[in-house]
Amino acid sequence: MLYGALSVYVIIVVLGYLMTNEYHFFALALLVGLVQGGAQSTSRAIYSRLIPPGRTAEFNGFLSFTSRFFSFGGPLVFGIVGVLTGSSRAALLAIALFFLAGIALLALVKLEKGWREAVE
Repeated sequence: MLYGALSVYVIIVVLGYLMTNEYHFFALALLVGLVQGGAQSTSRAIYSRLIPPGRTAEFNGFLSFTSRFFSFGGPLVFGIVGVLTGSSRAALLAIALFFLAGIALLALVKLEKGWREAVE
């Protein structure tokens, strides 16, 4: 599910790059609406299953801190690439790197092993 949602986000970014009218915008907004809730709930469910018993508050606090701390990353990259290239389209493509990095990092996580070890 999470791989699928991240892949759809890559497609959304590419389609955003190709967008030429307001109908394209509404279609992309619909796509985002279709995957956002599922992506967020799936990623939180995976994360919660990896938390060792008795350390829920610690891990959720870390998640809260890092999500707030890194929430500036996308807008920062978008702004820097937009200024350097003079193109918001190029800046939009740069955002795809975040989703591709997420897919790559998720591929490195051994979920089954983490789930087993979190229960032990």
